[in-house]
Amino acid sequence: MNEVSLARRLGRLLSAVVLVAAGSYVFIYLVRWEWNRALIAGLFFLAAEAVLIADVVLGRIGDLGKQLEEDRARERTMAMAARLRANRPESAGPFAWLAPDRDRLNVFLPILIGAGVILSAVAYLVEQLSRVTAVPVAENELARGLSTMALPVDGLSPLGNLPDRPAGPPAPTSRRHRVWRGIAMGGLVVMLAALVLAAAQVLQSRAMPPDPTRAVTIDLVVMKRNLQQPDSAVGQALWSSCRVHLPEEVELKSLRPVGAAAPDHLRMTLSPAPGDSDIKEFLGCLQDTLIDRVRADAVLIADDRVA
Repeated sequence: MNEVSLARRLGRLLSAVVLVAAGSYVFIYLVRWEWNRALIAGLFFLAAEAVLIADVVLGRIGDLGKQLEEDRARERTMAMAARLRANRPESAGPFAWLAPDRDRLNVFLPILIGAGVILSAVAYLVEQLSRVTAVPVAENELARGLSTMALPVDGLSPLGNLPDRPAGPPAPTSRRHRVWRGIAMGGLVVMLAALVLAAAQVLQSRAMPPDPTRAVTIDLVVMKRNLQQPDSAVGQALWSSCRVHLPEEVELKSLRPVGAAAPDHLRMTLSPAPGDSDIKEFLGCLQDTLIDRVRADAVLIADDRVA
């Protein structure tokens, strides 16, 4: 595995981790009614998805280019091998090494000796076997080496002509494979439908009338950054911004610091107590950082009875 392949795999792994994490937080923030955070997580989800899609598409294009180059190199090698076979010198026939030659001494094997006959037969078989196997291999190796120096068959065009390869018939799909594929697709559809129904059930806003016999107390942790306004003013601004998520009957009865033990804690009392869905929307609005340089987290929610 080279460095490029390792880097691509690490990039895909990182993109997949970001995709899963961002998708999970999108659902979590939607359940908490924190819309701004859900939008930011959704942007990260789309970015990771775009990176994965681009990586897959570019990888496919690169593989296609490599396949085309391999096909062209194979065609050049085959063409060069055909030219070498066409120009192959004629064979001198069997036992050419027994032909008279001035530059070397001839080897004499006595015909009358049985060992000479056996050795001649073995030599003939070895020569024929080498002629059938070694010569084509040597020609292919020579053609492969010469094809890298030969001019392109299709000219000097950057793309050239695509190889004209007849498309074979598609492989038949077995009935068992079709059945399993249908079951998998049906299961995927059922899972997606169940996920959509569950999300709709969780995210549905249910209108519930406030309960005048109860009051809700919310403890907030106010975190400011380079802001000189007091915590009470920040809490009042948060209440004004998120008031639209509560019914008209609900009022802010008190907004005061918790005490010296927790100076950055504010206690907010609402009466009459809104419904669970309204409380969830209100808390999501408080924790969604609607005011610049201010962040508020709900650390305690208490339900009190009104006498």
